[in-house]
Order: sequence, then structure tokens, then C-alpha cells
Amino acid sequence: MFNFPSPKRGFTTEFHCTACGHKFRRELRRIYVDRPTFDKRVIHKQKPRHSEYIIPQRIACPKCQAVDQYELTQYTLSSLAMAMVAALLAGDLIEGHPVKIIAFALADGQLIHPLDALEHYRRQVAAVPQDQIVRMRYANTLRTLGYFAEAEAEYTRLVDQTPAQLEAWYNLAAIYVALKRKREAKKALRSLVEQAQRAGDLKRAEAGWAENARHYLEGSWPLDELTPQGVFEAAPLRSSLVPGSRSKRHPR
Repeated sequence: MFNFPSPKRGFTTEFHCTACGHKFRRELRRIYVDRPTFDKRVIHKQKPRHSEYIIPQRIACPKCQAVDQYELTQYTLSSLAMAMVAALLAGDLIEGHPVKIIAFALADGQLIHPLDALEHYRRQVAAVPQDQIVRMRYANTLRTLGYFAEAEAEYTRLVDQTPAQLEAWYNLAAIYVALKRKREAKKALRSLVEQAQRAGDLKRAEAGWAENARHYLEGSWPLDELTPQGVFEAAPLRSSLVPGSRSKRHPR
């Protein structure tokens, strides 16, 4: 394993606003690299529909306030390319690095870019709005992309319809933590625990959410560590994409 310097808490990212032309920088705590899209562009010389670099949050231009209307500058693309070279040489980036290599998959295992997954589930929700499984997958994809307001609305709808939706309560709590609404986060965790107690026998995943919720409520785990990105990255992983690499599939 190659030894690289310890990462900073964030990744300096420069944006070019396509609405007004303004350039600005943000220090981001996480950038995802979709490995299948990266391979298509770099290895197979294809032109994928979306960039392999995914910013898991809404980005507003400080000058004109346009949201998510940007391109990454050459400065940022070069920095990300260097990070990927380090990852390819070492098998992965060191633990805690703000750049995270992922591979996103639908529930059937089909690899898909998260933005394409979002459109896929949006169409499904429109076609079968009462299907809670589909709505949960749509909400989880919104959460993964950092679209917290939209994800919150979907999770809230799920728990309003079915209060026993433990996964929705857990994700709501994570979103509230990210939005600095800790009182609401604790309330969501308490609701999760109450619903788990009423349910009795729980599936393995549900029991895990309930156990985690108790840890956060009791203070044995810092509440600040319950984040939407953490929930995504701790999701069950199916298989490694590349020998020697820790990039994984995240089924949704």
C-alpha cells in the first residue's frame, strides 16, 4: 500500500456558474466518484451522459443564487484526477479522504449513475404513488445526492402513511442532523424506538436501526456522526467492483 498524506477535512472545489459566469470555491467534506462512469470516460473513451464526479449537496452561486447550474473548473478536475491516480495506485484512497469512490445500483443489482437512478425512481413514483418500497428507494436516492429538502418530504410522507417505517425515521433523523435540527433528530429517533417496541419481532435491518437509534439517544454515539452520507456509505454492500479496491455497489 502506498503512503499518502492524511487528507484534510474537506476538498477545495472550484465551480464555474453557467448562469452568470461567476467562479467560486467551496470546501466540501465529500465528493463521490462514480467508478463505472469514470471507467467509461477514461478507459473506454466513451462520452457518458453524466459526470463521474457527484457533489452530494445543492450548490448555489453566491452571486446570482442559481442552484446546481455549474461546471467544475479545470483546477478541480485536475485535483480530482490526481486523487483518482492515487486511488488506482494504492487500491483506494486512504480512510477519511473527502473523495469517495462508489458504484450505485438499482435494487436488482443493475449499475446506474445516481442521477439516472433518480429519474428512474421519479417515474416509478409517478406511476405507482402508493408503493412505499418505490418511494423509499426514491427518497434514499435523493438523500444520497444530498437533496435534503426533497428527501425529507418523501420520508415524512412515508412515516405519515406508515409510522412503522423504521428506515424512514432513521433517515429523517440523519437529515435533521445534517440540517442542524438536532431536537427534531432526537424526536425522530424516539419515534423509531417506540415503533420498534410496538412491532415486537423485527427484521435484521430494522433491529439494526433500532439499536443504532438507542445508541444515539443514550449518548454512547455522538449524534453528529448520524449523517445522510454516513447512512449511505454504511449501507449493505454486495461486491467489490475491482480487485484490490474498496469501491462497492450500493443497491437501492
